[in-house]
Amino acid sequence: MKEIMDFNRFGKYFVSDLKSCAVNYGYSLILICLMGLIIYIGTVSMGLLFNGTWGGPTEAFRSNVFWLSMFVMAVTMPVKCYGGLTEKKTGSQWLMIPASKLEKFLSMVLITAVVIPMIAFCISLGLDALLCAVDHTCGSSLISAFISADQKINSIISLSLSFLLGAIFFKSSKTVKTFLVLFALGTVTMTVLFMILFNGVNMAELVENEALANEIVGNGPFGGNSFIPVLCCTVSYILLLAGIFFRIKTLKH
Repeated sequence: MKEIMDFNRFGKYFVSDLKSCAVNYGYSLILICLMGLIIYIGTVSMGLLFNGTWGGPTEAFRSNVFWLSMFVMAVTMPVKCYGGLTEKKTGSQWLMIPASKLEKFLSMVLITAVVIPMIAFCISLGLDALLCAVDHTCGSSLISAFISADQKINSIISLSLSFLLGAIFFKSSKTVKTFLVLFALGTVTMTVLFMILFNGVNMAELVENEALANEIVGNGPFGGNSFIPVLCCTVSYILLLAGIFFRIKTLKH
């Protein structure tokens, strides 16, 4: 049993893995988390320079910047932290580390999907809350809106895992190839869903009547309180985690 999972060994490896990721991605993460502050300072400076008035960006604009920065983090972080595993030297050294495949898998997933996103969320939201506390033109902090944005949070975690799989699967052009695969899968999925939802519907009438399209989608298997979206999300997570674990088990140099 200890050959598969030893909590003491896992704890030491997890700390070592996190430190390695911090070395490779720490400065980039800080810069990404500072995007909101940088744009805020730029907006205020431009207002003072051209209009002579003090005014920060709106809450909606700050929210868009925040989610854009989290998207950038989800796309770039896995490659920086684990992209080197497909290289002969780095990958061989990683394979020689005295930890089981399960421990390496758990550490990789926790860092990519939980630890780094949580750090990014906390730093970015903390800076936004601090700005709103000292500047009355800032408006409301993004924290309250973030708490209810479960779908966007889920999307960031899914993206992180998707690009993690791409980082350890592809040997070159990892980000671009992952984007292309996601685009292809999204196109096929949307085509299938369209065929399911609008089967037998007059396309000309559908184009002219937006309310009809909304009604069909709302009453379909993916609308309302249907469990199917939750099921699809769960299946996608299972497939991503299975793919990552299988790739770790088969990684050789």
